[in-house]
Amino acid sequence: MIRKLLVVSIVFFNHGIQEGSAQKNYIKGFIIGFPSQSGAGMGNLAFEHTGKNKNASWQISLNFAIGTLTTDIGVPNRKWVTLDKNYYFKKDSDFRNLVFASFFVETGTRTITGGRPVLFNDSILKRRYDFELNPGIGLGRNFALGKKLFFQLFAAPKAIIAFHKDRYYSKRNSAYFYHKYSDLNAGYRIMINLCFPL
Repeated sequence: MIRKLLVVSIVFFNHGIQEGSAQKNYIKGFIIGFPSQSGAGMGNLAFEHTGKNKNASWQISLNFAIGTLTTDIGVPNRKWVTLDKNYYFKKDSDFRNLVFASFFVETGTRTITGGRPVLFNDSILKRRYDFELNPGIGLGRNFALGKKLFFQLFAAPKAIIAFHKDRYYSKRNSAYFYHKYSDLNAGYRIMINLCFPL
């Protein structure tokens, strides 16, 4: 599913880039790691394509978050793709000091292994597997760091629509089985990027 979305997005952006030289493109990214028992880290790599009117853009990003600072909740591993439609509050060809709003949707997977034993019907949870679809809207700001380079901060609330497929080990019959369910929760998105024009 993620691969199909990525291919469609690349074709879309390639078509947009060829439409006119007045449009601009940016590459963005950030990565950070924390020393911990599970080797925690997170990061993203994004591509932004601005429109001819200079106040709107499309953006696609590949994101990951692996590990945690503690191991009681298990070791999470999340990978997802985000598609953004950004609207800048000022029409300007220089995006380095602008405020913007973004409508976005994330889609990807989250797995959690290990951690404290969780019981369900006299069985032990071995692995949580979630497929998520997370729409949201938020605000961001670009800060100039030089003639071309700029720093970006973004924060947003989002809905987390999750489809779970948890794997349990039954102590009664010494076999594995799956428990499937779905739920809706509230969450948030924080994004930090260093941005370069192409």
